Amino acid sequence: MQYLNDPRPWTEGIDRDLSMVDLVVNETIPVAPAALLWWALENGASLLTAGGPSGAGKSTLANACLSFLPEGARAYAVAGREDPLQVPTQDGPTYLLISELSRHGRPYYISGPAARRAFALVRAGLRVVGTLHADSVDEAIDNLGDEVELSPEDIARVDLVAITRIVRGQLRPGSAQLANDSLQRRIVEIGLLASDPDLRVRKVELAAWNTASGRLETAEPPTGIAALARWAGVPTPSVLAAIAERADVLARLVAEERRDPSDVAAAVRLLRTK
Repeated sequence: MQYLNDPRPWTEGIDRDLSMVDLVVNETIPVAPAALLWWALENGASLLTAGGPSGAGKSTLANACLSFLPEGARAYAVAGREDPLQVPTQDGPTYLLISELSRHGRPYYISGPAARRAFALVRAGLRVVGTLHADSVDEAIDNLGDEVELSPEDIARVDLVAITRIVRGQLRPGSAQLANDSLQRRIVEIGLLASDPDLRVRKVELAAWNTASGRLETAEPPTGIAALARWAGVPTPSVLAAIAERADVLARLVAEERRDPSDVAAAVRLLRTK
C-alpha cells in the first residue's frame, strides 16, 4: 500500500503496529473471521472498526487490516476538519484513512460537513477505512447518523463494521494504559451494511459472539458468508473456498510464529500470485 500524503494523521493514533497474526495469537479474533475480513477487503470493501474507550483496540484492528487491501491500493490519511481532501487521481483503488469519525475536537477527528465531504469522495469511487466509538454495529449505525451526521446512503457505503471490546481488565481513566496486566480485547461482531428501498440502513450479521463458546463465530446462512457472497456477486461456494484458503494461510503463519506485518504482507502477495 502506498501513502499519497503524510501518514501521521493515521499512524499517530496507533500505539503498536500489530499484524492480523498478532491478533489471532492474542485471541483477539479467531482465524475464520479474520480470513473473512481479508477476503472482503481484498474484494473492495470499506471498513470501520468501532469500540468503546481509547485503548479498546479499534485503531489496531483497522491498521492490521490494511495488509489485505487490493493490489495497488493507495491511501490518503485525512488530516481533520480543515483537510481540503485534494486526493491525487491515480490508477488503482484509493482509500481514505480516517482516524476517527467523531464530533470530539481532537485534531484528526471529523464529523458533520467534513465527514460529508469525505463521503462525497466515497460516492465518487474512493473507499474508506476508519474508526468510531460504538459498542455494537447497531450503535455504530446510529452514531454515524446522529453524531457524525451522515446520510443513510453514505452510511451504507461503509460496507463492513467490526466491533472490538475489552472483555477483561480495565484501562486507567483517560488513558490507553493498563490499570492491570490482564487486559483482554476481543472482536465481538462483524456486520455488513446496506440500504433498503426506504433508504434506511440495515445490518446483516457476518459474525457474532457466541456466549457458549466464548468466541466470535461466522453466522449461519442465509447471513454470514452467504450474505457476503451476495454483496460481492460471487457464488457462495467460491467465497467459502477462498476464505478457507486464507484461513489456512493465517493458521500457518501462526504455527510458524511469523507475526510481523511484513510477513503477513508477503503471504498476501504470494497467495495473489498463485
